[in-house]
Amino acid sequence: MRQPKGRMRENALLRASTFVAATLVWLTLGAPEAIAATQPAPIEVFQDFSSFSAATKATQTITFDKFETGTSLGNPALVETVIFQHSAAATFKTIGDPYIPVSTPNVLAPFRPDNTLELGDTTLAFQKTTHAAGLFLVIGQGSNQDTTWTSTVTATDAQNHSISVTVTFRSVIGEQQFIGFKSRFKITSIFFGPATMPGASTVVAIDNVQV
Repeated sequence: MRQPKGRMRENALLRASTFVAATLVWLTLGAPEAIAATQPAPIEVFQDFSSFSAATKATQTITFDKFETGTSLGNPALVETVIFQHSAAATFKTIGDPYIPVSTPNVLAPFRPDNTLELGDTTLAFQKTTHAAGLFLVIGQGSNQDTTWTSTVTATDAQNHSISVTVTFRSVIGEQQFIGFKSRFKITSIFFGPATMPGASTVVAIDNVQV
């Protein structure tokens, strides 16, 4: 049964308008692949302090220089708005030697009950909403002379996005390295382990934290 000419014209117009609308939506939003490609990474990484400072509003500097050298802060340790926790240490202590001369007078390092440095994993958590955080990491005097050590640092945000970055220390006594992160969501933790080279590990201490 043939449709009346009026009905056939209406159906043709409807199909044409549907095609035009769909095309406009595709052009406006882009193909799914194009949308995914243009979205920024959930967590940005900064490996120098100047670019981190320029891209973030992290204005609070948390330092350990206000404590006397040798002060025991416990494990976990709360310093201002940051909680420091270690996987094995009895306590965190403020220490100068062997991390001087770059970090003067103090860095924060994990210790055993016998007052020797403890290898293991350190986690930073944040009491206030933090979208950007960075820290200066340092290994001890002489540990990285004429060799290369690496430590992996991982940041996680409130949406369970995470990113891991390798920090490298090269042949400078008491070398300090900066690593920073920025997320659209709250950063919940920053985690790092010892610095390693084939057949050896050394403790990574924390100098300033920027939030």
